[in-house]
Amino acid sequence: MVILSPYRSKKKDEDKTKAQLIEELEQLRERIKELKDSDNGSEQISSGNIAGYNDQSLFKTVIENTPMVAIQGYDRGGVIYHWNRASEYIYGYSAEEAIGKRIQDLIVIDEDVEAFERTVRDISETGKPTQCSLWKLKARNGDMVWTYSSMFPVIEHDRVAEIFCMDVDVTRSKKMEESLREQEEQLRTLINAMPDIVCFKDGEGRWLEANAFDLRLFDIENVPYKGKTDSELAEHSGFYRDAFLMCEETDEKAWRAGATGHEEETIPKPDGSVMTFDTIKVPLFYPDGRRKGLVVIGRDITDRKRAEEQLKSAYEDLEKRVEERTGELARARNTLKAMLDTLPIGIVMSEAGTERITYFSPGALKILGGHIMAASQDMEPGPYDFFEVDGSPLPVGERPLQRSLRTGAYVQNVEVIVRRKDGSTVTALISSAPVKDANGNIIAAVSSISDVTELRRADKALKENERFLENVFEGIQDGISILDKDMNILRVNHAMKKWYPDMVPLEGKKCYQAYHKRTIHCEKCPTIKAIKTRALQSDVVPIAREDGSTGWLELYAFPLTDRAGNVTSIIEHVRDITSRKQAEEQLVEAKAQAELYLDLMGHDINNMNQIALGFLELALGTLDLNKEEKQLISKPLEAIESSTRLIDNVRKLQKVKEGGLKLHDIDVGEMVRKIIPRYSDIVGRDITIDFTAGCECNVKANDLLDDVYANVIGNAIKHSTGRLAIDIHLDRVKIGERDYCMVTVEDDGPGIPDERKARLFSRSLKRTSGKGLGLYLIKMLAEDFHGKVWVEDRVPGDHTKGARFMIMLPAIEK
Repeated sequence: MVILSPYRSKKKDEDKTKAQLIEELEQLRERIKELKDSDNGSEQISSGNIAGYNDQSLFKTVIENTPMVAIQGYDRGGVIYHWNRASEYIYGYSAEEAIGKRIQDLIVIDEDVEAFERTVRDISETGKPTQCSLWKLKARNGDMVWTYSSMFPVIEHDRVAEIFCMDVDVTRSKKMEESLREQEEQLRTLINAMPDIVCFKDGEGRWLEANAFDLRLFDIENVPYKGKTDSELAEHSGFYRDAFLMCEETDEKAWRAGATGHEEETIPKPDGSVMTFDTIKVPLFYPDGRRKGLVVIGRDITDRKRAEEQLKSAYEDLEKRVEERTGELARARNTLKAMLDTLPIGIVMSEAGTERITYFSPGALKILGGHIMAASQDMEPGPYDFFEVDGSPLPVGERPLQRSLRTGAYVQNVEVIVRRKDGSTVTALISSAPVKDANGNIIAAVSSISDVTELRRADKALKENERFLENVFEGIQDGISILDKDMNILRVNHAMKKWYPDMVPLEGKKCYQAYHKRTIHCEKCPTIKAIKTRALQSDVVPIAREDGSTGWLELYAFPLTDRAGNVTSIIEHVRDITSRKQAEEQLVEAKAQAELYLDLMGHDINNMNQIALGFLELALGTLDLNKEEKQLISKPLEAIESSTRLIDNVRKLQKVKEGGLKLHDIDVGEMVRKIIPRYSDIVGRDITIDFTAGCECNVKANDLLDDVYANVIGNAIKHSTGRLAIDIHLDRVKIGERDYCMVTVEDDGPGIPDERKARLFSRSLKRTSGKGLGLYLIKMLAEDFHGKVWVEDRVPGDHTKGARFMIMLPAIEK
């Protein structure tokens, strides 16, 4: 093959469109066909025919030098016999390397070989060229080459003699297309991730593309919005209809302006809130002025608007606050100075460089002695001096304030002896720290001085106290035993050694071995419980006496823990309670005897009282007695009735103490109404009882509640004479978070003196011997029902106008 001219690439051809490339390929294919036909005709002309030679030369020139178009010629089997310069450039094979080889072995990729050979067969059989199509081929260096290729046959003697293929390299365009597609996808992802409105519309206002935020905002995520105008989308959302129409109006405004528009738009939300957007609308036009498209970008500035309003409000009171703050700073400065002036410790400040002291607090003056003028102090020994604890002088450079000034050191609790001008000394702890500016340069130092003279005296006293406590430890008559967490005895006092003389020395032994002669710990050991619970535990344990008797010890085990809460040791406090145990046994026996006597009194004696009452009442009713004789019988009758009431009260007290009566819901108003008739018709008395119920009120109590109200009413009658008015009120009151039923019983009787009020509900208060359990029982019952009872003057300040009893019990719902 003859190379007629050098090949040079033209980059501008690479930028041609697909349509242009296909059109040029078609034109080139037609031209080659014409030249080929001309070449075939020239075979009939003599070799001296210049025209034929020129056509053949032109054909070869076209094939060899068509820029950016690789042209190959091959037979029906794919064997190459034409390979132009562009083919060499695109695929990397020279003509000499390519000619004679099958093209499907050279540049066709393996997966397309079958398709290529099928295309060649179709061309060979039909004699028709192929449409321009995209092929993926391979170059010599292994790179993939994308081409738009067109194959057409050359017909000789009515049959396909050879096939020409023209390839336009579109690899760069293909890569650009893939890159563009990737960028487009990235851009779409970015736009959808933006928390802003992004929308593209065509020149007619139809939606082309919108990001996810915009679709969510208008609730049209499931609406096929593309190609629809705002008016059409308004029909899909009744709620956002006005918003869509408003957007359409502002779009038209941007179109008419012909330039980028910028304004705020508000979008209502279903929850009643309103979102504000800073919207930019960019109209695009064709060169002839026709509308091309509209770009809408909206930034949510709801929070910014709210912040601006808040900022405006904040700014308005800023000056006021600055003024107030200035005053506060002045007060704080004065407060700080006052605090420094009144601190019990001394504060000393010094400036860097000159090391001149700029401030002595009154506390420092007091510790250092005398009135020290700041201007006269240059950190040299003057009216005071510092010494080590051992009495040797403390060098100036070693003093805490100088160390902080010179090296920036933070000095903590250096103990020194301060010798004052008058020769007296104090023990002081000095700490100091540097003061630095924003750049870290030391500009001053501050030092605190604490007078620990008394503290050191206290340390000495503490040591003496430790010796005292040691003596106390040994002097305690109860046993003290200190164990580690493994039950080993660490220390004991003399009492433990006295109780267990046969196991001395006790230290180093297991407690169960030394105290109980066991090889394992006791089953119910309070010390083990204390270790597990980290809390105080106690138990009563036996001890064998030397005389063979059994004594009893009360043992308390208290765990000691470290800062992490781990038990480190246990203190056992042991007390001999043998006498107490014996007393408890005697008490149990005495209680049994008392219960026997109480039972005897509550049954047998009460029965005797009832018999005596019966006979006395019978005598009064049947015998013809004069006034003196009736009085002789009435007095013992009253005494027996009082005795019966006392016995009844004692039995009730017993039931209360034993919890023998179960609580149930009681309607207070109904109970009071049932009690009133018992006292409304007393012979020889003019008694008026009024009851006012301001509400319905229930409480949790038992039947003894009847005695509470009845006793109060009865006492008012019993301790008065003549006419008596009793007013009873029922109300519901709230104290704190709880409701209470309040029953008020007030009378206009003689009242109760103040000195008796405080003792009124006490068991020790008796009007007549043996009759003092009534009000005591009321108090006990009220407290048993989680309530309270008290008494006050009906007329505040004048007890002679009558008494008012208040009974308050927790209310419950029905």
